[in-house]
Amino acid sequence: MPPRIQFTQLLDYYLSDQGKQHLPAINKYAKMNTAEADDKILHYAMEGIRLNGTFGSYRESQIHDTINDNGREVRIKPGDKVF
Repeated sequence: MPPRIQFTQLLDYYLSDQGKQHLPAINKYAKMNTAEADDKILHYAMEGIRLNGTFGSYRESQIHDTINDNGREVRIKPGDKVF
């Protein structure tokens, strides 16, 4: 999906009644010039896309883990893509 579509989806979420409660925190982090603030803003962006997006999002595992998927054991190792 083109980045401009994702941006409009996250913007739409944070301007909605459901998401606007987060705007003061986003504004606070936007005024900071730290790696921590950048990380927080990135997480807000990813969450806005996830909550208002029209697609799935893959993540890359950083750890070994085992997930129970409706009775099926799924082993995950670092580097695996997880939906």
